[in-house]
Amino acid sequence: LGPVGRSQYLDWLATGRPAETMSDDHGLLFLSGIERRCIKAKRGQMTADAEAFREIRRLAEGAPKQSVAAARMREFLFYVAVQQETQDSYLDAEIDLSRLERGRSMVAHYQLARKAKDEAPLLADEVLAAMLLNGDIAPRTPFYRCHQEVLTIFRRLYEAKYKKGITLKVATHGLDLGYWASNPTIGTAWLPRTGLFSYRIPPSTQKKIREFLATATDALDPYSRRLATRPQDAGRLPTLALYPPELLRDHETIRALAELAKGAPEGRLSGDAIAEHWVDWPERPLSKSERECLAMALWAAGYAMEPNYASTVPILPDGAVYVTPHGPEDDSEGSDDYRSALPMMNLVATVILGSGRPREVDRERICFRVAEMAGVWGSEAQRLRVYLQFLLEFGAPKLLKKGFDSIPQNRREPLLMILAEIISGDGHLGPAETTELLRIAKGLGIKEEEVYPLLHRSSGTATPRPKTEGRSKGSPFDMNSIADKLASSQAAAEILGAVFVEEEPVSVSAVPIVAAPAETGFAAFVRELSGQDSWSAAEF
Repeated sequence: LGPVGRSQYLDWLATGRPAETMSDDHGLLFLSGIERRCIKAKRGQMTADAEAFREIRRLAEGAPKQSVAAARMREFLFYVAVQQETQDSYLDAEIDLSRLERGRSMVAHYQLARKAKDEAPLLADEVLAAMLLNGDIAPRTPFYRCHQEVLTIFRRLYEAKYKKGITLKVATHGLDLGYWASNPTIGTAWLPRTGLFSYRIPPSTQKKIREFLATATDALDPYSRRLATRPQDAGRLPTLALYPPELLRDHETIRALAELAKGAPEGRLSGDAIAEHWVDWPERPLSKSERECLAMALWAAGYAMEPNYASTVPILPDGAVYVTPHGPEDDSEGSDDYRSALPMMNLVATVILGSGRPREVDRERICFRVAEMAGVWGSEAQRLRVYLQFLLEFGAPKLLKKGFDSIPQNRREPLLMILAEIISGDGHLGPAETTELLRIAKGLGIKEEEVYPLLHRSSGTATPRPKTEGRSKGSPFDMNSIADKLASSQAAAEILGAVFVEEEPVSVSAVPIVAAPAETGFAAFVRELSGQDSWSAAEF
C-alpha cells in the first residue's frame, strides 16, 4: 500500500473511529489486532495479507448490516481496493451523502483524493462531502440538512412509488447547486432556483419539499396522462418549465409563441393569443412561478419578456406582455445595470401616469436617457423600452422604500432631472410641480436645500419655491424675503462705495486730532466741520 497509504490509514484509525461506537463483539474483535495483520512490512513497502482479508470479509458478512463495526470493516476493504485499483469492495464507488458523518470517512476521503489527483470535476454531492470533511460545514448546516430532507422524502414517497422510474441526483449547473431529475423515457430536467437551499435560512418544511418533488415527478412521470396519453396537455406552465433546454426549443408551444411574438405589433403579445396555445391558461393573475415559466418559454423562443422575473406588477390573464428579441449572449435575468434600471423605470412610469398627459411625453427620449444613465445598450435598452410600455398600459407598481433604496446613489440626481423634465411639461415649474419634486427627492434621499440649486443649474432660470406654511414650533423663514433683503443690502453697499472714494492715501499721523464733542461742546465741533470744504475718508 505504500508508506503514505499506511500513514493515512493509521491516521484514520486514530481520529475517524471513536471507540465508543465499536462496542459490539465484532468491533472488539476488529480492534484486537486484525487490522495489524492485514498490513505487513516487507522491504519498506506495505503488502496485504490474503488470510487476514478473508477473515475481515467473513466478519463483515456475518455482522448485522447496521453494525458500526461491520461498516468500518467494509470501509477498510474499500480502502484497500482503491489503493490496489481493484474492484474487490463491498461498497459502491459513489459517495452516499446520506450516510456521511461529520468525522472522517475513508470512502469519501479516498474517492475525492482520486478525483483530485486526476483533476476530474466534482459533482455537487462530492462538493458537499469535501466541505463536510474539511469542516467548512456541519451536518447542522441548513444546506446539508435540507438536502437530507429532500433525499429522504424522495426515497420514501416517490422512488418506491414509481419503481425507480424517476431518479433524483444532486449536481452542479454552472455555479448553482440543484437537482437533475431524470427518466429513461422522457429525458432529464434541471430543477433550478427551488428556494430550498441557503446558508441564511433554515431548511424547508416537508410540505414545501413535497410540492417541489411532486412538480418534478409530474413532469417526468412515464405513467402521467400529461406526457404519455395526452401529449397535447404538455403545454402546462409547471410542466413546460421543467423541460430540458434542448427539448424546449423544439416544443410545439414554443414554436407557436415564437410565431406570435414575430407578428406582435410593437412587441405587444395579448393574453388571449397566448391562451390559444397554452393549456389551462389561468383565470387569475399569474403567480411568480407561472410568470417565470412563461418568461422561460418565450426566452427559448428567442424573445425576452417584460415584465421580467424581478417585477412586482401582476400579469393579468386578459392583459398582455411585451416581448423583444434577445441577443445570443444575453442573460434571461439581465445584467446588473439592467436590473438596477428597473426601479428607476418604475419611478419614471409613476411620474408619467401622474402628470395627466402620458401621451405628450416623449417616451423614446426618456427611455434613451434612462438607459444611457444606467449604462444599458442594445437589446437590453429595447427591453427597458417595452417594459415602460407595459407599465404605462397596466400601471406601475407601488413605490416603496425598498424600491427607492435599490436605485444607485450616483444615479439619483440625474434621475431627478429626468423626472423634473417630465413634470414640467412646458419647461415651467410651478409651486405644485416643485412640491411634487421635493416629495420624490425625499424618497431618493436628496436634501431639500440641494434640490433648488440642482434645478436652477439644469433649467438656467430661478425655480419658484412653494409657499411657507405656518409651523407649530421653530422660527419660520421666508426665503424670498431673505433674498430681497440681501439684494437691497447689496444695492446700499454699492451706493456707499460710490460716495466715499479715496482721492489719495492719507497717513494716519497727518490727520489732525479733533477733540471729542463731549470735551469741546457741539458748537465747537460744528465749527471744525465747517472749516473745510471736503474731507477724506481717513479724516472723516
